[in-house]
Amino acid sequence: MFKKITFETATQSDASSLSALVLDVSQQSILPYLESNGQNAYVASIQSDINTVLDGSEYQSFKASINNKLIGFAAMREGNYITHLFVDNQYQAFGIGKALLARLMATSHADEVSLKASLNAVSFYESQGFVVTGSQMSVNGIRFVPMVWQNTHSK
Repeated sequence: MFKKITFETATQSDASSLSALVLDVSQQSILPYLESNGQNAYVASIQSDINTVLDGSEYQSFKASINNKLIGFAAMREGNYITHLFVDNQYQAFGIGKALLARLMATSHADEVSLKASLNAVSFYESQGFVVTGSQMSVNGIRFVPMVWQNTHSK
């Protein structure tokens, strides 16, 4: 179906490409669910958020590419909080998000991993074993659903 998909650690040199990917996916899949002030706050924070997650001391981050074209990105803070999971709109529903999530989860030794799911992503995370832990929330106009994954494997 696709040429070989490569998965690599994302680095600071990927920052502008990652920001463009996040913005592109967000315009279709996230921004329509946000209040107008949330849309503005969200877009304004993309570049600084990407720069923050590319700090390897607290974050693990991975990118997915086909023929050097960035098609996905995922990041997790301190092994227990997923901050980003984005797949190019034209490559969604082909398992790339699952593969990126699996790479993140493989780096975690936490008893639980949490995230704030965008409204359009709740069913994806549920299919991956995450459960909703509270009602839909809104902070600064950014709407999300808190979710958690429990590690059921003994350490």
